[in-house]
Amino acid sequence: QDPVANTYLTQSEVDAKLTNYVNTTNNQEINGTKTFNSNVNASGFAKTGKDDTSVLLAGGGDQLLSSFGGAQVEDITSLVVTLHSNITFNYLKLTRISTFYTLMMEIQPKTQINISTQTTICTVGSISNSITPPTPPNTTYPISFATKRKTLTCVYSYKDFQITTDTTEAWGINDDVGLQFSWML
Repeated sequence: QDPVANTYLTQSEVDAKLTNYVNTTNNQEINGTKTFNSNVNASGFAKTGKDDTSVLLAGGGDQLLSSFGGAQVEDITSLVVTLHSNITFNYLKLTRISTFYTLMMEIQPKTQINISTQTTICTVGSISNSITPPTPPNTTYPISFATKRKTLTCVYSYKDFQITTDTTEAWGINDDVGLQFSWML
C-alpha cells in the first residue's frame, strides 16, 4: 500500500503551503519585495497614498512630477487691471511661463466707438510689478477686420493697451476682436 495515498493535510497546513500561490482571479497584496525574472504586462500600476503627480520610476521608487522641473504655466490674469467699462471681455487671460508672458483677449464694444477715438482696453501690471513688455513706449500693432475692411490700431503705451479707430468707419458692437500679445522679460 502506498504510504502517501492515505496522507491528509489539515486546513492550516494547506493554507501554509499556499501562502505564496498567486492565481489570476484574486487580488494579491505584496508587503515585501517581489522579483520578476521576466517581463510583466499590466494595464496599469497604482501607488496608493500619493496624489496623481507621483510617477513610478523604472529603476525603483517614485518621484513627484513637479520635481522633474520643466515649464509651469501660471495664470496671472488678476494683474490685468483697469478694464474699460464700455468693452465686453468675452475672453481674458494673462499667463506666464518663466519669463515668457502672453496676454490673450477677445473683446467687443458695448456701444459703438467713433472714428479717430483712442480707447484704453486695459492696463497690465503696476509700478510695483514690472511685467509689462520691454518694447519702446509706443509700439503699434495693426489689426484688420476681414469683414468690414476697416483697420483698428492697437497701441501698447507704457502699461496700457489701447485701440484706436483710424478709418472712416466706427468700431461697432458686432465687431469682436481677438488679440494676443507675447513678450519676454
